[in-house]
Amino acid sequence: MEVPDAAPSVYYWRTTYTISEKERAWIKENKIEKIYLRLFDVVQKGDHDATPQATLQIKEDLPQHIELIPTVYVDEPVIRTYSNIDSLAVMIVRRVAQMASTHNFKYHELQIDCDWTKRSEERFFQLLRKMKEFDDKLVLSSTIRLHQLAMKAPPVDYGALMLYNTGNFRTADSNDDHNPILDARDVKPYLRYLADYKLPLCTAYPNFNWQLLFAKGQFKGILYGEDLNDSTSYRKVADDQYVVVTARDVPLSMGHYTIHLHPGQMVKVWRSAPQQINEVKTLVESCRSDINNQTIIYHLDEKNINKI
Repeated sequence: MEVPDAAPSVYYWRTTYTISEKERAWIKENKIEKIYLRLFDVVQKGDHDATPQATLQIKEDLPQHIELIPTVYVDEPVIRTYSNIDSLAVMIVRRVAQMASTHNFKYHELQIDCDWTKRSEERFFQLLRKMKEFDDKLVLSSTIRLHQLAMKAPPVDYGALMLYNTGNFRTADSNDDHNPILDARDVKPYLRYLADYKLPLCTAYPNFNWQLLFAKGQFKGILYGEDLNDSTSYRKVADDQYVVVTARDVPLSMGHYTIHLHPGQMVKVWRSAPQQINEVKTLVESCRSDINNQTIIYHLDEKNINKI
């Protein structure tokens, strides 16, 4: 199977499905034809069990004119420890089908996101093979992280190469220019594996900002959509660096949790850099000419989307 030739696609990676007018305008402006819709996570429960978590709550009608591709994140410890990997595969496929039926949308593809390692590789591949066996009409895709290019390709129809979160954000409060969201210097060591990687690939690029919270140089979390120009809460001390001036609770990560801020803590902002994205696009395309035929943007969120 070849990578589908398509206009830009986008991930929807939140726990509640609602589309704002700003997001609708962004979808229209960027001619988005596919939404990779994260439905739920599968996480470890006990030593040998698993459970769905953070199930998407769909609060409005799903779009009829855009192709929806259910996407499920499977935590790597689940792959290593779950007692019956075949039954896990069937449970995931059935749960996706149930949610699609409940919310009245059709799909022909399922994407699995998992940061598998050498330790969990064979069991993860078994999971994928069982999914295809259970529904042989299903197009199955998988995310591919850069380090996984050096490993065997999974038994799927194509992979989405994740070209974001390439650096270490936990040390990203330094004043250097190494962008942890995406930096060509982090990508280059893996290019030697790209040309011969035995799987059709498309690419996924970042379109978001990070507000990273540090206390005395120690990473504390990623804030969500804070107004850093609010002088009652933050004081700007340098380009993209702010000091907390007011103690309060604020949303953490993608809004699922909160964290308590203390005066004196530092917030470092990193943004998706168009020049880095374009540089990486050129680099990967020099190794595989068709890799950018389809691109996926990570991710749709009014508080973090930028013009692409």
